[in-house]
Amino acid sequence: MASLTEADYTRISTAAAETFTDAYYTALNASRTTLSTFYLPLSTTSPRPLPHISYNGTLVPSPTDLQTTFIKDMPYTHYEPQSVDVHVLNPVLAVLGEGATKRERERNMSLVVQVSGYVRLFERKEGVMRGFSDSFVLVPNEGVGKDGQGRQWVIQTQNFRFVT
Repeated sequence: MASLTEADYTRISTAAAETFTDAYYTALNASRTTLSTFYLPLSTTSPRPLPHISYNGTLVPSPTDLQTTFIKDMPYTHYEPQSVDVHVLNPVLAVLGEGATKRERERNMSLVVQVSGYVRLFERKEGVMRGFSDSFVLVPNEGVGKDGQGRQWVIQTQNFRFVT
């Protein structure tokens, strides 16, 4: 099967970033109990445990810890992403044989996604909007079933910052 074209990479990465961004910030706003499902399963086999999560300069040990913090300690928040930029970071995560399907080839990459926007703390409709910047490295979710159910892309690395 032929390699992916630049148009394929653009189509795939754009669709993945838009779908991911919509779902992730909706969860931050209204479904915090699902946050850990957006991340790669915790792995300590590399020198740097994955996923790597930095929230405003603080290293968060695991997706579950981030979810717990958002549920128990964070005030009401309303995120409004304004800009999403995506690039293919690594176009070939693994060497695929000649028999690889198109779907396997389309999911054999990592993406870097940059999101910026505003977040309102404490109040739903009134209140100061603060800027934020969020950077992600997304990788294909190995846990997606053959029927395609589940999150297609998960967070391997995240760096969130409030903009002052």
